Amino acid sequence: MKNKGNAAAGIVIVFIFIIILIVGYFFIKNYINKDNPKIDNVPTTGILFSVINSDTGAQISATGYLEDQDLGYKKDAIITSETTMTLIDVPQNRTYKLYFIADGYYESMRGFFILFSQSTTNLGNISIYPHAEKLSMSKIGTFIPGENSIVFSVKAEDGWLRRASICLAWSPAFIYAEIDPYLLRCDSQWKTWPDLMYSCDSPSQESIGCSYLRDFNTTCVLDTLRKPQRLFTKTDACYKIEETLSSGENFNFTVKYKLLGNPKALDYLRFYVIDRDKTKESNWNYVYENLAGQDVAMQDQMFEFFVLNN
Repeated sequence: MKNKGNAAAGIVIVFIFIIILIVGYFFIKNYINKDNPKIDNVPTTGILFSVINSDTGAQISATGYLEDQDLGYKKDAIITSETTMTLIDVPQNRTYKLYFIADGYYESMRGFFILFSQSTTNLGNISIYPHAEKLSMSKIGTFIPGENSIVFSVKAEDGWLRRASICLAWSPAFIYAEIDPYLLRCDSQWKTWPDLMYSCDSPSQESIGCSYLRDFNTTCVLDTLRKPQRLFTKTDACYKIEETLSSGENFNFTVKYKLLGNPKALDYLRFYVIDRDKTKESNWNYVYENLAGQDVAMQDQMFEFFVLNN
């Protein structure tokens, strides 16, 4: 009886060991291929597309990242051509997001759904937006000692500025300087989505974070911003603006300040115009910088206004 018991126990142990090996094999196989999985015995459809500069229409080379958020299928490092359309195969009956990045451009995403037995799908030209290489800033008014306010205007001269924010610094002649809470208005009402994010129309639009809503929820009030690492020692405060400009467009903002009565020739207000973008590292969330504290989009642009140069 004892030998039979030992034999049964041995069989159970061998059976469990075999199951562990099988499970481990499939886990390791899935882990190794999770970013660029093979498509075996799965109905697939071809996806055809090209990436173009939104302003010039010229076809460009970009890096694409495909994600199926429902079932976890991913395909990384899809390099598009400057001369021909790109063709890839994807499993059918799934909803995809296709992200594109390129040096000097903001991230661009295209979502699409592939049906069963669908023939090759032509997504056409997918636009990607070039960073503005040059911004300009001007002031409307003059600096006056005491408690006052002054308006500044930012303009994109060549290319796009997306989700802008402003950081500022000031010289000792200023007791303080602050940007009035910036107001973004909606023709209807701002709608609330998870994680306290808002969009003017629908969740498919780019959402933003409002400090609060006012005017029957038609106005989003923005507030201060935690200073990015790269500007932490260079600035006194940062403020969310969240404006997006195409080439030739501008936005205005107001600075309230208190200025001493005897400013010097070198007393100033200094501004850094910054932006943010989605990155793969951030799981395609908007960020101002990467984990190393480096800028992720348009290069920061600095403007300085001397008090006595009115």
